[in-house]
Amino acid sequence: HAKDKGGLVPLHNACSYGHFEVTELLIKHGGNVNANDLWAFTPLHEAASKSRVEVCSLLLAEGADPTLLNCHNKSAIDSAPTRELQEKITYEYKGHCVLDACRQADIQRLKKHLTAETVNFVHPYSADTALHAVAQSVYPKRKQVLEVLIRKGALLNEKNKDFLTPLHISADNSHYEIMDVLLRHGAKVDSLDGLGQTALHRCAREDNIQACRLLLSYNIDTSIVSLQGYTAAQLATENVLKILQDPPSDTVDLECQLLEAAKAGDLDTVRRIIISNPITVNCRDLDGRHSTPLHFAAGYNRVPVVEFLLEHGAEVHASDKGGLVPLHNA
Repeated sequence: HAKDKGGLVPLHNACSYGHFEVTELLIKHGGNVNANDLWAFTPLHEAASKSRVEVCSLLLAEGADPTLLNCHNKSAIDSAPTRELQEKITYEYKGHCVLDACRQADIQRLKKHLTAETVNFVHPYSADTALHAVAQSVYPKRKQVLEVLIRKGALLNEKNKDFLTPLHISADNSHYEIMDVLLRHGAKVDSLDGLGQTALHRCAREDNIQACRLLLSYNIDTSIVSLQGYTAAQLATENVLKILQDPPSDTVDLECQLLEAAKAGDLDTVRRIIISNPITVNCRDLDGRHSTPLHFAAGYNRVPVVEFLLEHGAEVHASDKGGLVPLHNA
C-alpha cells in the first residue's frame, strides 16, 4: 500500500505496464483494486487507458469498479481508447456483478445487471456461470434467484474449469431444492465430471442419502462407470447401497406409508417404519410438494409424531418445493 509522490501504489504501476503476474501477486497480498492516486486514477484507469486487456479482466474479476471517476470526471470505461475495449470492460463488469449477486442470492442486485447477454456470462478464470454461483450460495433466496436465471435463459449444463455442472455443485452442497429445480427444468441428470462421475457417484461416496434419492427419482443411470472404473454402487456407503440395491418400489411404498402416517398422526406406523428403516425419516413426497414427514406432521398438528420425528433425525430446515420449512406449515 506504499504510495509514491503522486499517490500511486505499486498496483498502479504494474497495471500501467501490463504486468499480469505482478498484478496478480499484489492483489493476492491485499492490494486494493480500487486504490486512488492523487488524481483519483484507479489501477483500472491505468490498465484501460494503456489497453492492457488481460490486466483489465483480472482487475474486474477481483472487484474493480470501472464506473469510479478520476479528477477529469472520467471513468475507466471512458479512458479505454477503443470502443471494443469499452464494451468489453462494461460487459465483464456487469457479468461479475451478476455472479456476485447470485453468490449472495441478492435478487434486487441481480435484476439490475441481468440481461439476455449477462445471464450466461462465464468467469474468465473459474469458468463458473451464474448457475454455478447460485448452486453454491448459502443464502435463503437462492431458489428464487435460480428461477429468475432459468426464466432469462440460463444454460443448465455448462461445466466450469473443474468440469462440474451446476447439478454436481448443488448435490455436493446438499442444496436439494436447487437440484430439484435444475432437474425439473431439464438439466442432464447423467452429466459427468472430469473423472467421468455422475452426481450420484459423488453423493454415494459422501453418504448423501437425500441427494441420491432425488437423483434416483429422476431416473439417473446407475450403471455408468467412472474413468477410475467404478459405478456409484461401488463407491457407496452402506446406507446408500441399501437404496441402490433395493428396487425403489419397495422403498417408495414404505415412504408413502410413512408420509400418510405422519399426516394422519399414526404414531405406531411412523415408529415401526423409522425404527426398521432409519433413512426414511427425511423422505420426500416426490409426486407432490416434496414435503417431508415432518412437514406433514407439523401441518396437521400431530404433536407426538413431530416429537418422534425430531428425536430420530428429521431435518428441521428441510424446505419443500415452495421453499416452506416445517415451521411454516405448523
